[in-house]
Amino acid sequence: MKTVLLEISPAAMLKAALSFLSLALVANLATAEKDYDHQLGVQLFQLCSACHGPEGHGKRELLAPSIAGLPEWYLQNQLRNFKDGKRGAHPLDISGLRMRPMARSLWKENDLYVIARYVAELPPKPPVDVLTGGDPVRGEKLYKTAGGGCATCHGEISEQTKKGPPQDYLQDWYMLEQLKKFKYGVRGGAYPKDNKGSPRDVDGQQMKAVMLQIPNEQAMKDVIAYIRQEANKGTLGKKPTQEAATKTTTPTKTNE
Repeated sequence: MKTVLLEISPAAMLKAALSFLSLALVANLATAEKDYDHQLGVQLFQLCSACHGPEGHGKRELLAPSIAGLPEWYLQNQLRNFKDGKRGAHPLDISGLRMRPMARSLWKENDLYVIARYVAELPPKPPVDVLTGGDPVRGEKLYKTAGGGCATCHGEISEQTKKGPPQDYLQDWYMLEQLKKFKYGVRGGAYPKDNKGSPRDVDGQQMKAVMLQIPNEQAMKDVIAYIRQEANKGTLGKKPTQEAATKTTTPTKTNE
């Protein structure tokens, strides 16, 4: 009896593999969707509300920014950065050091997803501007040129991309605080390092590089003044671009 070997072309094999991956992705998305528990989100957010407020609109006196309505993917990324020690590990990062134990209390991967989605669905509130002395005209020039232009990653002022958070949700005092941290290496600098001696916060390194072209605090205020000027034109809460909407992250279910 002869054995018949079937010859399958590389193209056919690739097509079959892609079909399998598509089915697996659909199944994974369905599972992830079922894993969202709104009541669990309410429960987890109780810890967050102590600093960020009951509606997620922040408390300046606690250096806690507004987080309501921020993109789910960004919230997950930052919580994971705090949890893994990529952010909030520098001894001069006072607010970040407070966030680390909060993030580490979310020990299940699905908890990160649930709290991020819950916060992302909270209605954002237009920030109250408190900074003075910024020049939006000078700020616009810096915004469009520094590091190739801030919009390269952040998009337009109220646009949501997968490279950086939308800026119209952020309070001016918080933006100034974070820009200073990037400028002076408290965030996105050489600390902390991995076991090979390389900086762990890769995304933060990109921001730190941009800040090399922002010479001082006045320039930071100028950029922020431009951002707030554009945001105050009524674009707060603009829906994500189609590109960003199709790239929403979902968790990988674990047995933790």
